[in-house]
Amino acid sequence: MKLQRSSSILIAALFVISGAASGNAAIDSVGDPGKFWSVPNNGERGQVIMQFLDSFPGEVGSSLVPNQGYERYPASDPSCDNLQDPKCSSGNINYQAVVPFCTGSSEVNCTEDVGVIDQTGKKTSAVFSRYFPTIAQNQFEGDPRYNLPSGVAGSIFSIPSAAHDGGDSYYLSVLMSGNGQNVNSIRMFDFSVQLSPVKLEPVTGLGDADTGWG
Repeated sequence: MKLQRSSSILIAALFVISGAASGNAAIDSVGDPGKFWSVPNNGERGQVIMQFLDSFPGEVGSSLVPNQGYERYPASDPSCDNLQDPKCSSGNINYQAVVPFCTGSSEVNCTEDVGVIDQTGKKTSAVFSRYFPTIAQNQFEGDPRYNLPSGVAGSIFSIPSAAHDGGDSYYLSVLMSGNGQNVNSIRMFDFSVQLSPVKLEPVTGLGDADTGWG
């Protein structure tokens, strides 16, 4: 994970693989006890998506919004695409950024590597597959000059050496949150990493043109 130009930190979810875990619930009667669904966040603005959950998945989406000047339920979209947006150009902002995967050595505020370490100490890096969804609803472009990371969607990685019951795909969300009163005071105040084993399954019946995934 690169946080600034002068240094980089490798935040790989490095954990020891000791064996696969399995559940003993009566799946035929209660369903898969380990299955959960991400909250859809790729609908068009104004489109209402409802979902009933028996547990909160803990996912937070990216957003860049002004600190003030909009109501709790605004009639228009309060989010900004970047700091050049007039609503956020003063730097008086709040942000939540699920940071992207690094694509070059000069990039900052991005995930540089994620992988596993087995019992012998061998490290294996995961292979980046895609963002999920491809474009986050409130995706925004950061500006390293002012310590603002870019906010995108979470990432799907493949880790064949750490396969689980649903395959070898993992969902990674590296979240940076912060705010500022002006462009020179933007700072991060919270940081979290979520890595979860996932299996993508096609979902039908959500709409005539929908080819979404669960």
